[in-house]
Amino acid sequence: MTKKLSLFTEFNAQKFLAEKQLMALNQDVLFDEHDKHIGSIITVVVFDDNTNYGDESITNAGDSYKVKVENKDLPSLELPAFVELVAPKGKVWGEYRNNLSLSAKNIKVVGKINGSQSN
Repeated sequence: MTKKLSLFTEFNAQKFLAEKQLMALNQDVLFDEHDKHIGSIITVVVFDDNTNYGDESITNAGDSYKVKVENKDLPSLELPAFVELVAPKGKVWGEYRNNLSLSAKNIKVVGKINGSQSN
């Protein structure tokens, strides 16, 4: 059996997230291994998923992710809010390759829950 193949597979987080609307629900402090504040962990849920998976019955709407944002200057977000991840990265993992870890350089609020958009 060939080993370490996962080191050569890349996940295109930007393409995966392109047709999804994310809602941020929670924000926690992200610490490094020395308990130094380095950013935030934002819990997001896929509010709407318009991605074409080749099968109309497949959707990731309702899935939630804890996004690590290594930006210690990120202000507290007014939650819940619709958000976009800035420079997202992802890693697929797990025995069945069905788990996803996400990180981003920043997070941008793009709308309030009442439907108003911000720019």
